[in-house]
Amino acid sequence: MNSNVNPRTSFKSYIQAYRAAIDSTQRPIVFSTSPGATPVGDSVFIRTYANQWRMADDLWDNWNSLNNMIDLCGRWYLNIGPGHFPDADMIPIGYLSIRGPVGSTRYSGLSRNEQILMMTMWCIARSPLIWGGDVRRNRPAEDSLMTNPEVISVNQKTKNNRPVAVSSTQHVWVADHADSSNVKYVAFINRSSATTTMSVNLNTLGISSCTARNCWTGATIATVSGTFSQSIPGHGAGLFKLTVPQTMVSRPVAVREYAGGRLPAARRVVTTGERFPVPRSMTGMPVRLSIFDINGRLLTTFVTSERYIDYSRTVKIPAGVYMVRMEEKR
Repeated sequence: MNSNVNPRTSFKSYIQAYRAAIDSTQRPIVFSTSPGATPVGDSVFIRTYANQWRMADDLWDNWNSLNNMIDLCGRWYLNIGPGHFPDADMIPIGYLSIRGPVGSTRYSGLSRNEQILMMTMWCIARSPLIWGGDVRRNRPAEDSLMTNPEVISVNQKTKNNRPVAVSSTQHVWVADHADSSNVKYVAFINRSSATTTMSVNLNTLGISSCTARNCWTGATIATVSGTFSQSIPGHGAGLFKLTVPQTMVSRPVAVREYAGGRLPAARRVVTTGERFPVPRSMTGMPVRLSIFDINGRLLTTFVTSERYIDYSRTVKIPAGVYMVRMEEKR
């Protein structure tokens, strides 16, 4: 490389050359760039040629660096996608600067709340997770940040990650589970120094009610409707998994609903132990039977050609009140 060329202003030709070289190997290689702060105006170029790229210069363990990165994640979110991820830099948590270059050897200068905020921001924005501390000297506090499976899952198994409310003191991000349409995620980022109640209207996520679970603590929160609110400490964050009850909306195109009309307007409530008849119009053909609890959560589904369904023998679910949906299997 020509040492007289400034990579910050002339990096495109180098990136294209590296991309061509990587592609020529025909091997699965992740191409990460770090030419300093990548200009947002070059987003189309960089996501075309690189898999991940630094959004800023080196980030260290102080609030100003972290606070600036929150803004950058918001500017780059449209470029999050399969195979290309804006990089918020290595995570300066744990035992740092063993050989320099910034400050003396130390444990991270970020507070516990700030460390939780950092991991929450990196996960909801799907930044590459590269630990910057010496893992050999991790304490339980550091291990708990890098090994929480529910938190890491947000980084690895989400899509449509986006900020929906942004101010100088608060950011609210949401995301969808990559494989489940009834699971959403919300991240509350509190940039102020005071504890604040933060909220999101569930309509923003396309839902009206859900059950909520705190990804950091594992605590389940009561069913929420309309608006979801939580108290978030200063310079802290909350990360929550929202689960929408399975509804009885018909998914197959060519179906005939048992009760007539479209579910959930027409629901059939039965009790286990009852021998429930298959409608004559469906007799002799395979029928898909779906059983839901009274909250609309799908318990089981199976295909049968029997004239009567014996719940205690065939379904094998505890006694109780359930909702049934039948449809022709075509």
